[in-house]
Amino acid sequence: MEFTLADLSRRLQNLVRFGTIAEVKHGRVPQVRLQIGDIKTGFLPMATARAGKTKTWNPPTVGEQCVLLSPSGEFACGVVLPGIASNHNPARDTNPDNTRTEYPDGATADYNHAEHHYIIALPAKSSNGNCRYW
Repeated sequence: MEFTLADLSRRLQNLVRFGTIAEVKHGRVPQVRLQIGDIKTGFLPMATARAGKTKTWNPPTVGEQCVLLSPSGEFACGVVLPGIASNHNPARDTNPDNTRTEYPDGATADYNHAEHHYIIALPAKSSNGNCRYW
């Protein structure tokens, strides 16, 4: 196989690229499209926290920053690693002892492993009202 210098340069630049989620296809094998500058990729597989005997489901959202790893330098062969905090979507907590999840409806779940506190806050419009459980 013969490559030109320009093709090798392009492939090298495409090994690791930063982008944002442009579109999400939900399903048993979820996929996302990325916007990388002026380029919009095709649908690509995305990484998740767990995909073996233990499985997690927490799909990325449009506008979320991510990394595209393309071992061959071709986007079509790449995999997306979502979940990079950015100025547009900053981290929601800075306490190193806290794990926090925020949901689009305003619900939050916090666990502080130093204090052994687990707090779930539901939005006022939920059927349980605004509950906190310890």
